[in-house]
Amino acid sequence: MIRRRPIAPASAPVTSIADASRPLSIETQAVQAIETRPKLLAALEEQKDQLKEAEIQAARTLASQTQVEGRLDVEKAFQSSKASREAEEQIKQRTEALEYLQEKLNKHVDELKANYPDAVGAALDRRVETLEASHLENATAGKDIAQEIKDLKAERSGLKVPAKKAAYK
Repeated sequence: MIRRRPIAPASAPVTSIADASRPLSIETQAVQAIETRPKLLAALEEQKDQLKEAEIQAARTLASQTQVEGRLDVEKAFQSSKASREAEEQIKQRTEALEYLQEKLNKHVDELKANYPDAVGAALDRRVETLEASHLENATAGKDIAQEIKDLKAERSGLKVPAKKAAYK
């Protein structure tokens, strides 16, 4: 009997070994790091909001169960408390992991800035251009985008050497 290997779905990206082993340009590394920072911050905020919600949810559940049953079921309260603590602990661990990654990402960007200010400057300029275009298209998310543009321009002005229009590899 012939065994068939599973075939990757058509939507899976096709990456050759040569593509995967090719080193990224400094500018590409900078762009990736710069574009990851706001996503990481958003994920951190989401985890903090989930933690607040989890803390409140335990009390809501207890109150709801007590109201429905007309009495406090100690065993259900204990199980609910245990599950709530575990959920909160997992959220805290995720938050700590994201904070750790944020620290490493910021260190990486700082190293790129110190060693390759031209490439980072070009990456910052490219990100600002993208955000400005997005800002013009979508006026509803304007405050967040405008603040990110302002922050990136401030970061760009703090670089030692002005960026040149050349490609960096």
